Amino acid sequence: MRGGSQRPWVFGWAVITSLFVVACGERSDPANTRVAPATAALGAGSAARVSAENVVPDVVATSTVLDIAREQRVPLVDARDRAISDALFALEARRLKLDVSHEPDIAAVLARRLAADLLAQAKAAGPVRPDELDVVLEKRWWDLKRPEAFFTVHGIVMLKPDADPAVVKRAEAVAAAIREAILPIADAAKGTPEPPQPASERIVLDSLTQSILQAGQQIPRDGLEVRFEQLPPVARDNYAVIPGPRHPYDPAFVAGATSLQHRGEVSPPVRSQFGLHIIVLLGKYPAKELSDAELATLLAPDVYDVRARKIADELLAKLHKDTVVEIEKNADALLAQVRMDAGGLPIAAPQPSAPQPSAPQPSAPQPSAPQPSTPQPPGDGPAP
Repeated sequence: MRGGSQRPWVFGWAVITSLFVVACGERSDPANTRVAPATAALGAGSAARVSAENVVPDVVATSTVLDIAREQRVPLVDARDRAISDALFALEARRLKLDVSHEPDIAAVLARRLAADLLAQAKAAGPVRPDELDVVLEKRWWDLKRPEAFFTVHGIVMLKPDADPAVVKRAEAVAAAIREAILPIADAAKGTPEPPQPASERIVLDSLTQSILQAGQQIPRDGLEVRFEQLPPVARDNYAVIPGPRHPYDPAFVAGATSLQHRGEVSPPVRSQFGLHIIVLLGKYPAKELSDAELATLLAPDVYDVRARKIADELLAKLHKDTVVEIEKNADALLAQVRMDAGGLPIAAPQPSAPQPSAPQPSAPQPSAPQPSTPQPPGDGPAP
């Protein structure tokens, strides 16, 4: 930012992020390739300055950092880093002669031009690849590529993989007793409707699960640990089927769960690394999947954004190496004075503390002479 203008950097970062918003996660900063910024006295109201050879430097105002923090709801340190990144991108745009001097919001224009250039490079890299689709689908699989899911409740007799044969025999007897107790309850539930497919880890207990839990309390355990649990749905690929990151299941358990086809169906004892399971199917839900060709068409903009973001991160790492970045040495202390609202967002810019007058000191009389005026601290413009 140059001169007294403060808003363009907010819009500049908004332009960059709006073009590079993707479903696969936050921007990855290659911090290990960056040069640590220096600290310097930049003057009142300034948070940082970026400069390079043959390019007019930019000074980031403290008020700009606060604007970014408020509008994008990020901590002040992150807001300062984003403002510095905007300044670096604008310097690069000027170096590439993308400057559009007739536009009033020059920073926003430069950011838009550079972002469009990076996006064009991303599109020129070729058609969408399957591995790139997988990256995007890590966040959007629930809506676009959801596998068939099996919702179950199980009783498990805990058993170590290397358990003594005598202990295994006792566990098998307890598991058989669990199955006998569950069979009539599950058979009665076959005519009841399946519950809706769970869409979070907070799953409401199904009526069949509640009946199984009550029956399980009456089963003799023969000194063994027995648990009854209603579990998130699982797919044949051994992973849970609820929105968010997919957590793995034991393959042996999954094989037993996915062999069940109808509500109320009960498995024979299934041995996993954790013990012996008696599994009851609560509900079975069909897959919701688009073809690879449909996904490639639908998600091409997201893939191009991922590519452009990678190019931007690599460029930003290079710019950090080739550009002098200076942080106002008192900026952290100044930002720490900012008043925050209930949501953790800054309310107002900190005001520079006025110098305190020192007590008059006795001195010998001096001849009167013209006194120079007090120099004013620099504003938001480039420091000399």
